[in-house]
Amino acid sequence: MAIYGTPAVAGDLVYIGGYNGKIYAFDSSSLQKRWVYPPEGNLQPIVSGPVVALGKVYFGCSDGKVYALKADTGVEAWEPFQTGGKIWSTPVIDGETVYISSFDKKLYALNATTGKKKWETLETGGAIASTPLVYNNTVYFSS
Repeated sequence: MAIYGTPAVAGDLVYIGGYNGKIYAFDSSSLQKRWVYPPEGNLQPIVSGPVVALGKVYFGCSDGKVYALKADTGVEAWEPFQTGGKIWSTPVIDGETVYISSFDKKLYALNATTGKKKWETLETGGAIASTPLVYNNTVYFSS
């Protein structure tokens, strides 16, 4: 399995997104697999790293969707949010907001609890593969 994104650690679990289209949770001490999503089949490649916050694992996928799973079980926390292009960036959590960029030339802000869209930018000049940065209530990104 190829891994392109940086793993995330929270509590006693390590979370890894695979290019094979799966997210894994491993015990950080024993390295035993706790869960895998999806349990059957595969998503499209996961290029970015996951992020863990608010009891959830958030990640984007090459299928253009943003996913949120319960961090302890790997069960979907909300219906995946569909963007208009591939997602290669790692999500950023600030308070109750998930920021993620897409190859559809937009940056999205989602409610971290429900997955509902708060807002999106107008199209930029090109695909956005970079991970956003939030600083002093401002979101920075490049395209």
